[in-house]
Amino acid sequence: MLWRIRKSGEPLLYAKYPGMHPVGFIEDTAMDPWRLHEYLEGKDRIMKKYGVDYASYAHAGAGVLHTRPYLDLANPADLDKMEGIANEVYDLLISLGGSISGEHGDGLSRTQFLIKQFGPELYQVFHEVKDLFDPLHIMNPGKIVYNTDPHLVRHNLRHGPGIHAEKRLGNLVWVPGELERESEQCNGCGECRAIERAVTMCPVFKPTLDETASPRAKGNLMRHVACGSLDPKWVSSPEFSASPTSASTARPATSSARYT
Repeated sequence: MLWRIRKSGEPLLYAKYPGMHPVGFIEDTAMDPWRLHEYLEGKDRIMKKYGVDYASYAHAGAGVLHTRPYLDLANPADLDKMEGIANEVYDLLISLGGSISGEHGDGLSRTQFLIKQFGPELYQVFHEVKDLFDPLHIMNPGKIVYNTDPHLVRHNLRHGPGIHAEKRLGNLVWVPGELERESEQCNGCGECRAIERAVTMCPVFKPTLDETASPRAKGNLMRHVACGSLDPKWVSSPEFSASPTSASTARPATSSARYT
């Protein structure tokens, strides 16, 4: 139970500011622990410049610091803040000899900044390795290399512009803003899929092992409704009306929702 306190930290952060999220776009930085204080002081100055509160937690002995600024990514002004913060924090980090990713890898959120980290010559080597092993560019296209989007960090967001568009399915009744608020309660961490005895989340998922029975699946469904990306006719489909408890308990779910 004590070890689970650390794992529960991120979900708990979501309860601090209604309508804002602790966004993980600079949450994997790493550097010499002896210079960590310089990074902390500089990062705090940047956050105050943009008027943004943030949470930090760390593997301090290894110099790895997870930082999550509180932003509303449905607000274009906060998207501007996110990109500005990323650029300035990464410039600070690199000036101190650090790395923009030290534990979880780069991915889409950091692809835009990799040339800043590695320099043009080494970054070109990345392209050459990609061409050698994946000449058709079919494996993780647009990640790490061959992505010319200069504002990539602003895209592919779980909760971005459009989430508050007040789009509705005609046969459902919601209090204004309720759908959006409920869909934002899920951060995709997967804690609701836990089956350990010490965890009390989701008694429906535990016996079914079906992703569609999990709160995360419901959150994803509500998010797609809120964004207007779900075909309203789908609510009349057998998949929508099926009871999660009727799912097979013999195997984990293979629904594409688990990867959403």
